[in-house]
Amino acid sequence: MMSIKFRTKNVEVSYGDKKAIRDISLNIKKNTITALIGPSGCGKSTFLRCLNRMNDVIENCSIKGSVLLDEQDIYGPDIDPVELRARVGMVFQKANPFPKSIFDNIAYGPRIHGLASSDNELKDIVHNSLEKAGLIDEVKDRLNDQATGLSGGQQQRICIARAIAVSPEVILMDEPCSALDPIATAKIEELMNEISETYTIIIVTHSMQQAARVSKKTAFFHLGDLIEYNDTDKIFTQPDNEKTQDYITGRFG
Repeated sequence: MMSIKFRTKNVEVSYGDKKAIRDISLNIKKNTITALIGPSGCGKSTFLRCLNRMNDVIENCSIKGSVLLDEQDIYGPDIDPVELRARVGMVFQKANPFPKSIFDNIAYGPRIHGLASSDNELKDIVHNSLEKAGLIDEVKDRLNDQATGLSGGQQQRICIARAIAVSPEVILMDEPCSALDPIATAKIEELMNEISETYTIIIVTHSMQQAARVSKKTAFFHLGDLIEYNDTDKIFTQPDNEKTQDYITGRFG
């Protein structure tokens, strides 16, 4: 039986007086790709940000309920959000490499967290991270070049390599392909499949085709509620809820 990586119970997030998500209880399996789908403004990105406490940095944002990572409450008083975000990495919608060299982008996290005891060890971490991100052949002779000079798809893979470099357990992806062309998107999807054996991946996507292609489990959100959560095949072929059916067949969205 697959173990549970995240267990959320009755999670509710408000921005001031406005509730963004209500009563979300969801078990996310380890080393599986889980897709969060639903129309714009339905709460899927808000829920994603609960999983590494990125909502902490938003003013007027309050959260209720519990979020357990390996059965430990990540909102507990003894949890350091910086350490948590090393365990639960994030890749954003817009590729955001630092205005530094390719090497320094990847080395940034390992340096901060003291993960390398020597220059050689740091080089190994950078090399391995780029390799896992499927980028090493494209950039191995350009490691001192600015990462911002790469193509959009390469920049997004740099961001994935940067997340991988601190040896996370989970990688959150908030619409990582929405700004990319189909070829770059295919590369990111292929990469997700490859690394999902090592990492738990949770992806917010507007593209139902993408969710169907890459994920094993899918959660459908609508107006702040979790409507349905099941195996991706089941969600896309025989959903239990009429709203899910309507969204998937394009009746609204």
